[in-house]
Amino acid sequence: MARIAARCPAALMAAAERPIFYTGGGVVNSGPKAAELLTALVRKTGFPCTNTLMGLGAFPASDPLFLGMLGMHGSYATNTAICSADLLIAIGARFDDRVTGRVKDFASRARKIHFDVDPSEVNKNVAVDLALVGDARETLQSLLTELKHRAKSGVARATPAPTSPNPPIFFRSPCKITTGISSSSLSTMLPQFTTPSSRSCRSG
Repeated sequence: MARIAARCPAALMAAAERPIFYTGGGVVNSGPKAAELLTALVRKTGFPCTNTLMGLGAFPASDPLFLGMLGMHGSYATNTAICSADLLIAIGARFDDRVTGRVKDFASRARKIHFDVDPSEVNKNVAVDLALVGDARETLQSLLTELKHRAKSGVARATPAPTSPNPPIFFRSPCKITTGISSSSLSTMLPQFTTPSSRSCRSG
């Protein structure tokens, strides 16, 4: 079941052209293993990574893929990158107002995936396209395992499909599906989550 839960985010990641990891204190609180898995995931994908203030230390600041902090305490370059992203992968972060600023304009071009241990944080401040609820260490391990499987199977990129209006799918790690969608039907839904949004990003 762990691999099944990781398929939707893996498909979104495979289809993205300007993805960014946005990580927070949940990775730090999950322990050293979670930080190790995050580092492995970022380096495997080659996607840049930004941290919140509470997430500093979860990913090495010396790594060339580290963007620095985002939000009101972050850099102009990092915030510009967030604005241009077509996929934002939030791990252990809450989308608080110090990060988002004006919510309707935050990463408005991006599909959003949210990994968090607390289900009440999902869609609380920013609406997301997909969420996996569970401890950061467990969900990162599941996602890394799925990405390795896709690479081994030669599944490099997902095939884009028309944007779906369907609501997010929520999982509880270790991968209990909480929306009533059976594991057998999940794979047929993957194309619905593979096309980056065409929404525009406003400055200011």
